[in-house]
Amino acid sequence: MEIRDTIELSVKRPDSFRAIQEGLKLGEVRLYRGFITTINSGDVVSIVCGKEEVWVRVSRIDIYDTIDEMLIHKNNSGILGKNNIKKEYYQEFYKKEDLDRYQVAVIMFNIL
Repeated sequence: MEIRDTIELSVKRPDSFRAIQEGLKLGEVRLYRGFITTINSGDVVSIVCGKEEVWVRVSRIDIYDTIDEMLIHKNNSGILGKNNIKKEYYQEFYKKEDLDRYQVAVIMFNIL
């Protein structure tokens, strides 16, 4: 059995972090690149915002070819903590070129 270092996802927006803590947000959207590609169902992840932390277990990872495709499937489902999110919202976190270049992962989880 392989022992992994702690997986940590940083959330920049306090309102998003609160929604996770309160069980209102059940998925975290990330570009499917770097260490995100190594996260698997069953992994325990520490989600942090500033000095606050919540532990979750990954239930599944949904991969989409584009941010637009992800929004078609996940927007208004409630799992992202908000409804009617626009592609431009994600430009706060990622360059437009990266949004167009990489697949998108929605990391679904359950709070521990």
